[in-house]
Amino acid sequence: DFLDRSSHLRALVSQGHSIQLHFHPQWLYSEYKNGEWIMDLCHYKLDDMTGEEVPKVIERGISLLNSLTGNRVTTFRAGGYTLNDFQLVKNVFKQNGITNDSSVLRGMKFQSSYQQYDYSNVPRLSHYSFEENICELAENGFFTEYPITTMPIGVISSLIDIFRYKYSHYKGNEKWGDGKSVAPQEKTSKSIIKSFMSLVANPKFRVASIDGIK
Repeated sequence: DFLDRSSHLRALVSQGHSIQLHFHPQWLYSEYKNGEWIMDLCHYKLDDMTGEEVPKVIERGISLLNSLTGNRVTTFRAGGYTLNDFQLVKNVFKQNGITNDSSVLRGMKFQSSYQQYDYSNVPRLSHYSFEENICELAENGFFTEYPITTMPIGVISSLIDIFRYKYSHYKGNEKWGDGKSVAPQEKTSKSIIKSFMSLVANPKFRVASIDGIK
């Protein structure tokens, strides 16, 4: 039954780990047909849901996770790292004990047909208080943002990353499974010189993670 299939969560909690709420809305609208998932990417981020739907779904998620782990959920991470309209969740968070967010990829930005975020100018702090916007520090804010750890990389490392993704295949570093993230919006082709100058003007950041070929 469902409790048996979630025993790994309780096992992690018993070993001292903290299980918190991470939510991808598209799964509520996607269907499994003929042995494959038909994904509804039009609901990729919380902003794609109505103001009436969001509180109900978040409350259900909090309640379910609390019951499965026996611990109280206090922290949230938005699917696709996108939480552009914090007002969608502000009240339901306060009412249900969510005081922390960890959706921000400090220094990074991304835009696709389904996902948009720009964290280029968030506070350069390990954590900070906020109230209305996860990107803006508020000294007496009710909530605390814990940005995902990122690290700036130089121009040479950025160019090496680009080469690896486009032209190189490292044995043993292939992705597991056939899942894919949404692709960024198509960019106009640039010359090598323009691409280099763009990297100089806009330093790139890398997520501090052990996955992928980075």
